[in-house]
Amino acid sequence: MSFANTDSIVADDLNNMLRGLSKDNSDNAHTGDTAETDLASVTLAANSMGTTGGIHVLAWGTTTGTAGTKTIRGYFGGTAVGVGLIVAQADADEWIYEFWIYNTSTSAQIGTTRAMKAAGSGGASEVFGNYSATFTIDTTASVIVKMTGELGNGGDTVTQKGFNILVIEPT
Repeated sequence: MSFANTDSIVADDLNNMLRGLSKDNSDNAHTGDTAETDLASVTLAANSMGTTGGIHVLAWGTTTGTAGTKTIRGYFGGTAVGVGLIVAQADADEWIYEFWIYNTSTSAQIGTTRAMKAAGSGGASEVFGNYSATFTIDTTASVIVKMTGELGNGGDTVTQKGFNILVIEPT
């Protein structure tokens, strides 16, 4: 099934185990200031996760510049998922950030995050934590899922090259 990054689904559309909700494989860059800035944002329709469904979010990109650190974060319903991927000052690297969120009820979730950077000008590849947590987001209402970039120096750049969301059917 093909889908566009403007598509949305509702819970009663979930007739497969896994379904794409959003795909954005275009470059979305942040440079010029040090404010935390959205690289991508998608609204998950109310009830899309059902009572026990979930989502898998995968984002990837690059960083350039050596003046300051670059921080990449994922969000679910306004809450940061994990601690953020920190790319050190001297690094110009590729990065991957992914997270899974599963409903344990329509207002409680468990989740895990994995973030990595490739070996680049800053040295060896690294995994920046496998982080797990609980959340209390009401998924009977629409939920914003997004990735952000924040720069330690406005002369640097963080570019998101892809942002995909898959919905996992409730059991």
